[in-house]
Amino acid sequence: MELRYTYGFLCEQTRQSVEKEHVSDTPLQVKVYKDCYGLPFKEQSCNGVYVDGGGLCVDGTIVANTSLTSGWQSGYEFDKNEAIPVKGEVVFIGMLCNYCWGHTITDSLSHLWWFHTEEYKTKYSALPIYYWAPQPLKGNYLEMIRLAGVPMDKLVYLDKLVHFEKVIVPDSCFDQTDGGTRIYTQEYVKLIDYIVKQVANLPNDVPEKIFMLRPNQSRQYFSNEIIKALKTKGYSYVDPLNYSLLQQIAIYHKAREIVVEESSMAHNAIFCQNGTNVIILRKCNAVNEYQATISQMRNLDVTYVDCHLSVLTRSVLPTEGPFFCYANEEFCQCFNVEYKGFPYKEFHKWLSYHNYFTEDVHSYADRLRWDVEYAEIFARELTHSRKKIEKKLEWVKHLPFVPSSFRKRGFTWLVKKYMRGLM
Repeated sequence: MELRYTYGFLCEQTRQSVEKEHVSDTPLQVKVYKDCYGLPFKEQSCNGVYVDGGGLCVDGTIVANTSLTSGWQSGYEFDKNEAIPVKGEVVFIGMLCNYCWGHTITDSLSHLWWFHTEEYKTKYSALPIYYWAPQPLKGNYLEMIRLAGVPMDKLVYLDKLVHFEKVIVPDSCFDQTDGGTRIYTQEYVKLIDYIVKQVANLPNDVPEKIFMLRPNQSRQYFSNEIIKALKTKGYSYVDPLNYSLLQQIAIYHKAREIVVEESSMAHNAIFCQNGTNVIILRKCNAVNEYQATISQMRNLDVTYVDCHLSVLTRSVLPTEGPFFCYANEEFCQCFNVEYKGFPYKEFHKWLSYHNYFTEDVHSYADRLRWDVEYAEIFARELTHSRKKIEKKLEWVKHLPFVPSSFRKRGFTWLVKKYMRGLM
């Protein structure tokens, strides 16, 4: 996979994540558990982060790949006497995420490869298929599971504590190692290809060069200069909300060049053709191994661009935002457009808004993280702005009939006045 980096204070860490080997050739199996309990969703808190409690409990321990993803499992105490008995065999496919699309097309699909095997079709196709989630699946979340080939008439939502007599759990084809590295197997590749084949003949008049951002959400800001620059360079804006799920998959599959924010939108590149040019606008200084795994699987031509000053992200979970993204020098270098300076007023409004609306449960002090990298970026922007102002006021130094000491003091005073006016 070709990787290009225009800038990034976490460039090396990101590169290390991407350059890991994310493919696994470990044969997948199907495991059988007896006399175990199915735990429905229950919100849990861990170090200030809310996690989804639930899954398949065997001998007091949650089976790792029946949670959202291995390593994130969270059980809770329960009364076995309250469990509803379920006789016979069932299939358990863990948590099907219904609130984050990126997890839906990765973790939630991890068990579904098994439904395409002869073993399932000949021996187990009559069994009920249990899953758990905060709420029953609906909309595109449910549609994705259907597109993946799950027999929908067998799907059962686990909303009560149950005691299973015998449970069949397929291994995960998208998972993580004990060391935390995201991995995929060829079963996952085949499953994604199975989904993509269903849109092969779907009409699609979307241009080959597109960009997809969510500029108007409360938790993130993308400057107008970014939008203008992309349009100037021939990229057409596509709003996924205007298309059905199948159409969205077709858009990704048929596009040749995509500019997209680093989020679930970028994860949808899993539906791209191999070698597609994908430019990812990073929103915070956090490494997303899901994206690195997807990019490697599709052999994407990836360009990462750090275009953010997201100083209000929480240290414990920076990917939740809020994000501030603008057309900085690196963005302008990548797209060969003129750099017009830092949007001070927009930055001030963004800071003020999130200062007012920050949740009480998370201290503002924890969010306001002017670490060394961000401080250096802001200092660079201030220096750039000062030089621009000084150049604009150069004429003051050459005023005729004015003593040089007055010219110097006047020049300094005007520069300070203009700098204060930036905010």
